[in-house]
Amino acid sequence: MIELEVNCIQRPHPEAPHHLITHLGHSAFECRIPVELAITQIRGKLSRYYVLDAATDERIYVDVRREPGRVPYLQAQIEGVWTDHLVRLPECSRRFRLIREGRSLDMRQSARFLAHR
Repeated sequence: MIELEVNCIQRPHPEAPHHLITHLGHSAFECRIPVELAITQIRGKLSRYYVLDAATDERIYVDVRREPGRVPYLQAQIEGVWTDHLVRLPECSRRFRLIREGRSLDMRQSARFLAHR
């Protein structure tokens, strides 16, 4: 399983909650991936996404959250407790290259979407 760092997000407006995040990205590589694709990769155990805690530099993993009446969405989680680490990330530029489904699994080599630490 590939572990990928996320350091920016995209959403309709800066104060939008977790369930409205549309893309995950990494500013160093100027790429972003649709949340739906990230959810598919997480569920299929193909990729694992994380954000770095600014205070401890520890990985905080992103998981799929399911709530009644809502489509599944992504949120960071520490030891089973949902956190705001993902939604607090800065916005990705809309100029960042979009990684689409057909290229999702070659991110590490050709797209270099997210940095490994």
